[in-house]
Amino acid sequence: MKIFLGEKFDCNLNYQYELIANNLSDKYTITQNVSEADALVFASTCCCTEETIFSILNYIIECIEQKKPTAKVYLTGCLTRKFKDKKFNNWINEIFAKYIDYVIPQNEPDLLLQKINNGFANTIDDFGYFSYDNNNGNIYICNGCLNNCAFCKTSYQDYPLKSASIEEIFDVLDYSNENKIQTISLMGTNICQYGIDLYKRPRLLEIIEYIDKLDNIKNIELIGFSYKDSIQNHFEDYLAYSPKVSYISGSLETGSNRLLSLIRKGFTAEEFIEFVNKIKKFYSKELDLNIISGLPTETIDDIKDTLKVLEIVKPYRVNICKYCNSNFLDLNSLPQLSNEQISNNTRIYSNVLTRRKVRNQIIGF
Repeated sequence: MKIFLGEKFDCNLNYQYELIANNLSDKYTITQNVSEADALVFASTCCCTEETIFSILNYIIECIEQKKPTAKVYLTGCLTRKFKDKKFNNWINEIFAKYIDYVIPQNEPDLLLQKINNGFANTIDDFGYFSYDNNNGNIYICNGCLNNCAFCKTSYQDYPLKSASIEEIFDVLDYSNENKIQTISLMGTNICQYGIDLYKRPRLLEIIEYIDKLDNIKNIELIGFSYKDSIQNHFEDYLAYSPKVSYISGSLETGSNRLLSLIRKGFTAEEFIEFVNKIKKFYSKELDLNIISGLPTETIDDIKDTLKVLEIVKPYRVNICKYCNSNFLDLNSLPQLSNEQISNNTRIYSNVLTRRKVRNQIIGF
């Protein structure tokens, strides 16, 4: 059986594509020739903007038009989530009904594998996907986010939280420790909400505490870290004393309190600074921060506020994400900056950070 595996479009906080690709390549022949494939699998779809959605759908339809009549089509990823705009959601469903044989929810990659070959997925984990390379291991502990930030697709799509069982995670950690894996990355869309869906409370700190007691794992990296949830749940009280948490990747977005309120980020610049100072009190921690350049109504004063916060917290790296508007976003109703203004603001951030010798990279067009 030959399978055509579509291009990868989603971000690096989704584990589904790798899980599906690895399992399919172990059992089947992967082909880049659509016309000879017995199944077409689109395991990675994105919905951050309308432009992205239309581009992906055009790509999928072009592939499907080349397939042989007997080939089945499977799709999963972000596009399978429900849009809050009913008209647009109905339009997407009409396309699915016309072109796609099996639409699989994003959080159920095992179901896609089972549909391709009934029973094939019995040997894979239901959710807690784990991969490792040499001394580094990645555990995707949860997917989805319950927050409603005004710039994020969770504000216009249902993005339910799904966590792996904590027992499963502990088993993977025991395996990692036995095999002397030295660095563990806990990953997810919002790892600070881990466990709320299963246990009615966040349990990230329990995972960190478990790792702190294991001898061979030396470092913990937190990727997909939410400062809002951490501040509200007082995570600093434990993180400050964890000797192994060495790297935290999360989003500040802006250091301007005006813009933080506008985008419903859930904390102030002062709360962010206080939190960072507390968690770095006893052990050094590298902060990998995302900021957004060109948010609607952003001014030079907002940029100065953000740069001031970054100067205080001294991040390891700053990812400068150019704002990309969408008709679905609440921010769409606000005055938008021109592409030239967004590029100019981005250059200001990058130039200042470079002069300060802070690693930085620009993300977006």
